[in-house]
Amino acid sequence: MKAAPFAYHRPGDTAEALALLGRLENARLLAGGQSLVPMLNLRYAIVDHVIDLNRVAGLTGIECGAEQATIRAMTRQHVILDHPALRERAPIFAAALRYVGHLQTRNRGTLGGSLAQMDPAAELMGIAALLDAVVHVESQRGARDIAIADFSAGYMTPSLEPDEMITAVAFQLPAAGHGWGFQEFAQLGRSLKLWDGIEFLECRRERIGKTPDRSRPKVLVLRLEVEVMDGAGKMFRSFESALHTRFVDDHLG
Repeated sequence: MKAAPFAYHRPGDTAEALALLGRLENARLLAGGQSLVPMLNLRYAIVDHVIDLNRVAGLTGIECGAEQATIRAMTRQHVILDHPALRERAPIFAAALRYVGHLQTRNRGTLGGSLAQMDPAAELMGIAALLDAVVHVESQRGARDIAIADFSAGYMTPSLEPDEMITAVAFQLPAAGHGWGFQEFAQLGRSLKLWDGIEFLECRRERIGKTPDRSRPKVLVLRLEVEVMDGAGKMFRSFESALHTRFVDDHLG
């Protein structure tokens, strides 16, 4: 199938993009296009206007501080994966992003686009839940911050008004020297995943983040008090116990 007809707009700055978004009816923003374009082609989404953000200045970049990392919305996923400061302070980013599609999709896909589509299979939603992300959004009416716990309005539906655009996301960084782990299951390589688990340990606190599955669209975050454990194997054994599930080598068997 092909997308239904729509008008294409290519703003040059944030003000122009917000003006278009506020003025046009039934408009969608185009970031990397890795989720939106297939949705348009399958006519899962039918829009009258597409606003391309790829020429908008000021929407890319990463600022990594002592306690928080702020990533601009149009930052490509491969840039996040390869960022040296993030790899040092929060290696869970690189561990999770390796599972995002393929090299070609990571070269185009963006942070803001992934969160805006609210796909429950998206690894970045799990990272956002794990690291208490705050989503910065703007419109012509002003700016506001949305905690990731309040970001989901339902299945593949973010808590965004029609005239609002994600401009950046702030992630709370774990303490230096923390432990972490990431596990994902998919039937064939990098196909649509069945389930994933993310965790890290800070001193005596283990925090487990889980992306929402297709029947439960809300983000689930669990906190447990545990003893510090050595080795990823023991970490995942605790994860199994906490979630009353079991990891197996052959998830098809």
